[in-house]
Parts: sequence; structure tokens; C-alpha cells
Amino acid sequence: MTKRILILAPYPQGVAASQRFRFEHYFDALKKSGYEVRMEAFLESKTWSILYHSGHYWRKLIGLLGGYWRRFLLLFSLHKFDVLFVHREESPMFFPMLSWYFTHVLKKPLIYDFDDAVWLSNSSESNKKFAFLKSHKDSLRLMKWARINACGNQFLADQAKSKGSEARIIPTVVDTISHHTGMVDHSDSELCIGWTGSHSTMRYLEELRPILAQLKEKISFKFLIISDEVPDWPELDVHFVPWSKENEVKALKQMHIGLMPLPNEEWALGKCGFKLLQYMSVGIVPVAANVGVNPDLLGNGERGILCESASGWFDALFGLSADEGVRQQFAAKCRPYIEANYSVMSNTDNFLLLFADLKP
Repeated sequence: MTKRILILAPYPQGVAASQRFRFEHYFDALKKSGYEVRMEAFLESKTWSILYHSGHYWRKLIGLLGGYWRRFLLLFSLHKFDVLFVHREESPMFFPMLSWYFTHVLKKPLIYDFDDAVWLSNSSESNKKFAFLKSHKDSLRLMKWARINACGNQFLADQAKSKGSEARIIPTVVDTISHHTGMVDHSDSELCIGWTGSHSTMRYLEELRPILAQLKEKISFKFLIISDEVPDWPELDVHFVPWSKENEVKALKQMHIGLMPLPNEEWALGKCGFKLLQYMSVGIVPVAANVGVNPDLLGNGERGILCESASGWFDALFGLSADEGVRQQFAAKCRPYIEANYSVMSNTDNFLLLFADLKP
């Protein structure tokens, strides 16, 4: 008998990194294993396309209300599903009624998937006006109700276990077969240092501005930013590439060195190092803050350089910029590690076991 899985996610399919690289690329594997999958996004594509743009307040309000209405209608079809899979949150605010009804009334299993310290408040400047919409206590409820918590790293798994629930580490992964393919050519004459990420995390990169400006005075390099927002940093002559699903890997391959600054705080401990996974999968040498999962991903310096101070960042970047041979040595170790540990191919069975191991 075919098992039916209902997936509740915040965003439409194919647009959000946390969804694409945590569970969406396993859809075919689930179907081949005999599961029927239905995904219900809280936001429709029209609302998602304007969500982080200024203005459009009425359209955003209508979009949010539409999300709650669709969630309400799902109450009447929940009984048709065998497993409920919730990614990050059921809805931006209000009690997670669907998850409660599924687990407490229908007595069916919930899998709760998260890749951030979702129980903590951490709104960027651009998102603070919407912070009141988030009910962080709901994530703790979902951890407790879940039959299995699918956690992006050990720090997140420990939090789920503290609620008395089973927790498994399901890493965020990249597709090294059809998406993150090929290697950066480190013999290219134009050195490129870069960063990729959303506007919400650009504040971490801001801390490296003076260091990069100082480096610019010593050596010549192109500074590339792949994002959804253009920073006004004239001292660095930023080369900006608007992020899109279609061009993200092509744009990444312009880089020789990839940056991942991160503050040493509790929220950062929940991060799963996705920038590093992207860099390493195509042979970009990673330089990262010595925080959270970063030391594990970089093998404590075997597959990249870890930094703890401004002088450490400058020395790392200056040294790598001057030595192509060292960059090639790091790059040669990166992609095999990702293929073996953080690829779709190496983690598909691990993901499928979430569902196979569920008990009635």
C-alpha cells in the first residue's frame, strides 16, 4: 500500500535554498521508493516574488491571509495522509494546529525538519518589521510532537533531544551530479574573492569590509557578491551578480576564494555551513569563521582556512592570494569530501530511512 506524505513548507517549490537542499531533491527518490508526495507551501509564488521588496503592503497581506486560509482547508484532508513532514514552521504565526491535530487526534507520525536555531529570534534589519509574525515557541512544540526530528547538525539535534524526542542528523547537501558540477580553474590569471548569500546575512560580510579594503591596497583582485541585494561598497568595486537558480553555480565558479564570516553566538551554532558546501563542491577554497560546524567541514584547517580575528582574516586572504599552489592543494581535498559526505548521492538512503523507520 502506497504511503502518502504531506510536506508543509514556508515557500514555493524550487525557490528557497533551505528547501531545495534539504528535501526537495529527494522527491524522485521518495516516489521510486513507493511514496506519494504532496507539498503545500504557505506562500504562493506571487507573494514570494514581492515578499522582500519594499511596498506592496496590501498584496503581501492578501498573500499571508491566503496562506492561512489554505492551511485551514488542509484540516479537512489531513486524514488522507500517513506522514506529515514540516520544514521549519507550519505557518509564520499562530498555534501549529495542523501538526497538533495530526499527532494528537489522528495519532499519526510527524517528521520535523530544521536547519537553523529556529527557536531563537534572529531577524535582520530588513526583516525586523515582520519579526512579530514569528512564534518561536512553535518550533519547540514541533520538536516535542515529532516522532523524528531531522536536524541539520549536532547542535540542533541536541536541542531536539532535550525535548525528549528522537533526533537524527540529516545534513543539508548539494547535487554534485547535475547541479554543483565541475571545478574552478585555479590557473586563471584574475584572482576572484567572493561571497554568496541573501540580504539577511550580508550584515556578517559587512564586518570584513575594512579587511578587504586593506587587502585591496596590497594586491589586485575581483570582489564578487552573488545575492538578491546590491551593497553600496565603492571602496571594493564590487562585481555584483543577481542570484538566480539558473546562474548560481556558473557565477560561483568565477571565485577562487569563498568567504563565510559568522559571529560567535548561539544562533550561529545552528547554521549548517551551506556556503562552505557550495564553495567546496566546485573547488573554491573556503575561508571561514572558526564557529559552529565550520571547523568540522574544513577538517580544522585541512580543507580551508579558519579565522578568529581581523588579522587572521587578512593573513589568510593575503597568503592564499599570493600562492596558487596552496589554493590548488586545498581545492583538491574539498570536492571529494563533499561527494563522500554532503552530496545527494551519499545521503539519499539516510533521508529515506526517516520514513522507513517510522512505526505506526
